[in-house]
Amino acid sequence: MAISREEQEGRLAGLLRELTAIPGPSGYEDAIADLVSRCLEPYASSIAVDGLGNVVAKIRSGAPSDEEHRSWRLMIFAHMDEIGFVVRAIEPDGYLRIVRLGGVSETAMASQRVLVRADAAATRAGAETRTGSSARSGETWVPGVIGTKSHHYVSPEEKHRVVPVENAYVDIGCETEEEVRNMGIHEGSPIVYSRSFMRNRSRVYANSLDNRGGLAVLLEAARIIAEQVPAARGQDGPEVWVVASVQEEFNVRGVVPAVGQVVPDIAICLDIAIACDTPDLRGYSRVALGHGPVLNYFSFHGRGTLGGLIPNPRLAAWIEKLAASKDISLQRNVFFGGLTDASFAQLMDKGIPMVDLAFPVRYTHSPVEECDLRDLSGLVDLLVFMAAVQEKPDLRRSVPRSAK
Repeated sequence: MAISREEQEGRLAGLLRELTAIPGPSGYEDAIADLVSRCLEPYASSIAVDGLGNVVAKIRSGAPSDEEHRSWRLMIFAHMDEIGFVVRAIEPDGYLRIVRLGGVSETAMASQRVLVRADAAATRAGAETRTGSSARSGETWVPGVIGTKSHHYVSPEEKHRVVPVENAYVDIGCETEEEVRNMGIHEGSPIVYSRSFMRNRSRVYANSLDNRGGLAVLLEAARIIAEQVPAARGQDGPEVWVVASVQEEFNVRGVVPAVGQVVPDIAICLDIAIACDTPDLRGYSRVALGHGPVLNYFSFHGRGTLGGLIPNPRLAAWIEKLAASKDISLQRNVFFGGLTDASFAQLMDKGIPMVDLAFPVRYTHSPVEECDLRDLSGLVDLLVFMAAVQEKPDLRRSVPRSAK
């Protein structure tokens, strides 16, 4: 049974609250993967976690046999991991020196609350009162803060200076290196920003909306596709696969093995688009919160990593037409200075038509980001409509004379 817009936004808010509460930096997505697997299990005819940690699920078709013929294969994927830090050294007096894990903005670091992953097996009884358990057994996160020089002793020269990550440190309340190590923290331990979640009407403010928002859309779309789409279509609709991927913030290649396993005809990458409706970005682009999902027509990192995506023009046009036919407002975007999981996954097999579909986010890669539930809901609707299309769109880049 279809639910109202308000109910769908409420479901998405609930998923966001649950997903953002769990730490999941690149390489340590296991707790998030457990939650995603549990959410998908009722709607999947098969579900597995590969060697890197990607969750790969085939959505139940609703047909009497899993062997039914499907004319084409649609894959929808979103990354589970978040940005953070890694402990590079432990000072003799217990402070942690750090390096960035992903695109962390140094301007947003000072005085932020953080969580440091501790190996629970090594945690001593005296430290247990300071740790908080995650959803995954054997994993604890120790609270701390990124230190900042006390205001009263800041020199005039330092007043407007951003402290680089190489000079930053994390204070977890320990007085010696031994105490830190006894808590199960060591070189290589990951760190994330503390958990936060606020909702004001359709707006959500939380950590790691990049890309827990994409995950929420993925899970809600999978539920609706499994429960509602099969009854409304014939037997030739797409075989739908969903993937929750790993290590996007680290090297944007963690999804590659999953794409090689599924080998879809079309793949949809769900991620964020930079909302430029704030005073400091106004005019850079027209992407704004509350104006609907986003289609990226060009993405390119351009700073060291030569990667990005120019989507198949026919695929972009097909999505545009589908959105217009369903009265879904679709924002156009050029994402220069960023890239997504699609950047290298598109190169698998014989080349896979891919597109970045996104939801606008303010304050990206900061401790608290902002999104609008209306945009996420519109993105869910668009994915469900894709899954209901029976005939595979013609995405050939050129047609040989022999095929004309």
